[in-house]
Amino acid sequence: MTRRDERVALRAREWQILACLLERPGIALTRAHIARSIYGVCTGFESNGMEVHISSLRRKLGPECIRTIRGTGYLMERW
Repeated sequence: MTRRDERVALRAREWQILACLLERPGIALTRAHIARSIYGVCTGFESNGMEVHISSLRRKLGPECIRTIRGTGYLMERW
């Protein structure tokens, strides 16, 4: 994928999360919704795996792209 004419390499989970967010731009998705989309089930959130992937996506795509909605989840701000 490219961003501002620069090649950006994404891991498989990053692609999955990005695709999930892009399906509903401008709508806040819960962590549970994203987990179901990626894993097929809503897993327990004992780990911070999703936050790590979101953080990595922000570094690669720009921090303005994905917004955290406190108490809800994540929102694809703009693309």
